[in-house]
Amino acid sequence: MPSDKAKRVILAGVVEAMERDGFIKDKFPQVFVEKTSELGVTYKVRYWIIPWKRISPSQAMDEVNSKVLKHIWHAGITLAYPKEDIYYERMPRRQLDDDLAEDRVTLISKIDLFSNLKRDEMESISNNMRKKSYKRSEMIVNIGEEGNSMFILIEGLLDVLVHDHNKELIKVSQITPSNHFREMSLLTGEVRSATIRVAVDSVVYEISKDCFNDLRLEFRHFYMQ
Repeated sequence: MPSDKAKRVILAGVVEAMERDGFIKDKFPQVFVEKTSELGVTYKVRYWIIPWKRISPSQAMDEVNSKVLKHIWHAGITLAYPKEDIYYERMPRRQLDDDLAEDRVTLISKIDLFSNLKRDEMESISNNMRKKSYKRSEMIVNIGEEGNSMFILIEGLLDVLVHDHNKELIKVSQITPSNHFREMSLLTGEVRSATIRVAVDSVVYEISKDCFNDLRLEFRHFYMQ
């Protein structure tokens, strides 16, 4: 597992956990490689809280661990364990590689929107979607732009921004790998109604409107109206 990918996924979970009251949000968390061993790589996470007044250290640790584990699962990563397995056939890969078509199908099968699709339909999507990487604070889409595609968040964390009454951008929600986003503009052709900003380094897949028209997918939920 490349350390930059592991750090990106872990950091996204920590930043999501910090939405809870009691974390000090103006101090950005950090992820370090602490050590390596025969088991694997140990990562250390650093974050700041206001202890006991709003959240206890154990509550903060529980929140961070829970969110990190969720992000790890959605990224197709398997946690390290003592290697005592015996295989009489080819050993299965323990980590998913999103550069491989087969693994991309596995990743998108975890998304509710695609859960009822047939295998060949998911393969069609995986073959036509485009992988894009974004750095923290970059904008993926902006309010008012034309929208002819949707995005699936695979790794990372995104902020949803809208205009307040003073026309200033304010954050109203976050998008996580388990809470992927799609847009009404994909179907209606309307301009985008929100700005999506990258909260931590993220990896997304872009899927064109033509791809969905071919599959005739039924959209049931929209995070952006």
